[in-house]
Amino acid sequence: VVPAELHAALGPTIGPCCYEVGDEVVAALERLGEPGRASIQHRPGQRDHADLRRVNRALLIAAGMNPAQIHLVGGCTACATDFPCHSFRRDRAAAGRQLSVVGWR
Repeated sequence: VVPAELHAALGPTIGPCCYEVGDEVVAALERLGEPGRASIQHRPGQRDHADLRRVNRALLIAAGMNPAQIHLVGGCTACATDFPCHSFRRDRAAAGRQLSVVGWR
């Protein structure tokens, strides 16, 4: 498979606005190098936050994917109200589940 010929869709996920992370996640992201470090948001007086879309998009580009063929779908599952996605962090035990379907053309 030639990475430049692929398309990727990064679906709805918790956004950096809401994704608080601990030291263990920060350490794991830092081990990824620049893509991981760039996704960490240090906020004075608060826990660190992470941007999962940013790090995953950067890793796909580093693997040879064409940036124009990486599609971002949806917003933050924890706080966005403009689309119906489930969020365990928001809804806890009442959270539903999400399903993605991948197919060939």
